[in-house]
Amino acid sequence: MRGSPKAHKNRTPEAVRGCPTRQEADSNHDERLYIQSAYALPTTDKVNQEQASLMHIEDGFRKIIVAGDRYLSGYNEDGILMISLYDFLLEKVDFLK
Repeated sequence: MRGSPKAHKNRTPEAVRGCPTRQEADSNHDERLYIQSAYALPTTDKVNQEQASLMHIEDGFRKIIVAGDRYLSGYNEDGILMISLYDFLLEKVDFLK
């Protein structure tokens, strides 16, 4: 009965999925991040394509593009953090500051 709803009848849906409850999420960190991922960013056109959806968001929360290829991490002129998957996974750049 692995994975059936009956196996988890006493647990909340959040606990079954491994997601924190709203109270846990609010007490841990209350900042929103927008993360866009891309397999690779070989051209300026591809970079523009990936950041276009983030540019339509008009609030002050952080915007991040994670690229699977080797990419020099840093902020671009629009304030979007461009970070390689390697740096993102190993937390080489503190994107929560």
